[in-house]
This record gives sequence, C-alpha cells and structure tokens, in this order.
Amino acid sequence: MVFGRKGLTLIELVIVIVITGILAGLGSIGIRQVIDSWNIVSSRSAAASDMSGALGRMARNIRSVKDQLSVYSASQTVFAFMRNDGVNVTYNVSGNNLLENNIVLSPEVARLDFTYYNATGSSIADPAVYPDATDIARINIELEIKSRVQNKTMGVMVRPRNLGG
Repeated sequence: MVFGRKGLTLIELVIVIVITGILAGLGSIGIRQVIDSWNIVSSRSAAASDMSGALGRMARNIRSVKDQLSVYSASQTVFAFMRNDGVNVTYNVSGNNLLENNIVLSPEVARLDFTYYNATGSSIADPAVYPDATDIARINIELEIKSRVQNKTMGVMVRPRNLGG
C-alpha cells in the first residue's frame, strides 16, 4: 500500500516564498512608476492653474488703469497704478510669492517680468510714470512658476483701456 504525500517539503515552501517575493518586487516597480507619473502631472497641473488664475487677475486689473497719470511705478519686476475705482494696485514678487498689494496671489514664483510698449509697438526700457503722463500703451506680463520637475512659464499681453493702446 502506497500512501500519498500530504504536505510540502521545506524546499518547496522556500521556493514558493522566493518566487512570490520576486513577483511582488517587480509589481512594486510598476506601481511606483505610475505613482511618480501621476505626481508629475498633478504638480504641472497645479502650477498651470495657479499661474493662469494669477495672470487672469493681473490682466483684469491692469486693463482698468484709471488714466495716463495713474501709473506710479513701471519697472521690469514691479508695476504700480490706480484703477478706475480709485484703488491703488502694486504687483511684485517677494521671496517666492507673487504679491498684489502685499497679498499672495501665487506661491512658488521663480520670475515675474513686465515689458512695456508704446502706441507704435516699440518696447520702452524706461517708461514715463507719475507725475508725468505715461507712454505705456501695452504691457506684456511673463510669469514663471516653480514645479517639482520643470518650471512652467506663461505670459499675457494687456492693453489698458485708458492708456491709448
């Protein structure tokens, strides 16, 4: 009478454990790549959303410059003016924050650049500001936001309504 085997040997059990470990390791590499890709896409999306919102708000406010005597500062990194409703607005970067009147519009800013153009479309290196009437007709705003993987840059050209552009 031959009896059938009713168990596993220790060697069979160790082989099963090793094979399971190898398969789990390979699976975790694939899962890690998917998670890393999702984090990159999420980071870029958040940066683009922050930038788009900040640029949209800046463009709306700059379109409403009161008149040619209402531009107080116009440098490459700072733009200060009075809106139609009498509110003074200043845009600049402090540390890594884009500020509107010292209120953070967007964090993790790498760069903010203003470029000014006159009515003929020529770039103005040193625009006239208060107390003189400004010669600015259009303003290009370029914003660069830090992202985990790669910085994201976006720009917008604004024509203030009351500056003759």
